[in-house]
Amino acid sequence: MQNNNENEHSGGHVLDVNNYSLSIKKGKKYINILKGMDFYIDKGEVLGVVGESGCGKSMTALSIMHLINGETKTEGSIMFNGKNILNATKKEMLNIRGNEISMIFQEPMTSLNPVLTIGEQLSEVFMAHSRISKKDAYAKALDALKLVKIAEPEKRIKCYPHELSGGMRQRVMIAMALSSDPKLLIADEPTTALDVTIQAQILELIRDLQKKLDTSVMFITHDLGVVAEVCKRAVILYCGHVVEEGNVEELFSNPLHPYTEGLLESLPDIGKHEKLSMIPGNVPSTGNYPSGCPFHPRCKYATEKCRTQAPVMKTLDNGRKVCCWRV
Repeated sequence: MQNNNENEHSGGHVLDVNNYSLSIKKGKKYINILKGMDFYIDKGEVLGVVGESGCGKSMTALSIMHLINGETKTEGSIMFNGKNILNATKKEMLNIRGNEISMIFQEPMTSLNPVLTIGEQLSEVFMAHSRISKKDAYAKALDALKLVKIAEPEKRIKCYPHELSGGMRQRVMIAMALSSDPKLLIADEPTTALDVTIQAQILELIRDLQKKLDTSVMFITHDLGVVAEVCKRAVILYCGHVVEEGNVEELFSNPLHPYTEGLLESLPDIGKHEKLSMIPGNVPSTGNYPSGCPFHPRCKYATEKCRTQAPVMKTLDNGRKVCCWRV
């Protein structure tokens, strides 16, 4: 669905999600998943997209990639390089997906083919994106493994996925995602299944490659510690819409939305031996969002107004955005 305001702030942005809503058909009715999503990513920027499981992070990424299963209704626009890709045909998306927008998924073992070697899979990707011989594709695959700093690449290229560690498999997925030099890389919790040491290495790798290739990155995570490591700006999602957006330093030092405050308070502090704080309750199930502000059942500041009226997004003088009646 074309939006008349789609060019409102799309100039110069690689990605501009403008008042985007998504509903998916379940049975005879449509269930609202995302509502009025609004954010942008600049060229060469790493944007953090933060929230608990069920807040709409992955659904936003899948919407951008046109990978939503089932019958859907959408509103608003998703502008990529000035074009509303919500209107893109399957053929156009086949060209965009993998070439201009790439994605790294959480669990590489489910994304890699278990019966093909790493070299065969990487070569396939290079041959799919450019008309080159199998020999040249294999050479490019080897270079890609070197780029993502896999030890002994000449040996690893002949391995099957199960013969590699989790960290190595994720490096292979990063190599695949960057094979076509995309303008936008979507990283969907790429370090969740890894131990802390390997996680730090993968984060450093993504940060280094992003600077080297000047790729824009949408970094999806539930971990604010990760956001502090790799992002300068972040959007906080809750119940399928943005509740706060701003510079990471400002979000950490002065959270304006009670949900952002709760996420930060639940982070462990090494210097203190106190019980971890927690946000009471759970994220409501999709389609069962409460009236008014969706966060009000879990919010310590909630008033009657919060329970009955949905707050509107406010933009402050410093560019911060927050969707809360208290501000």
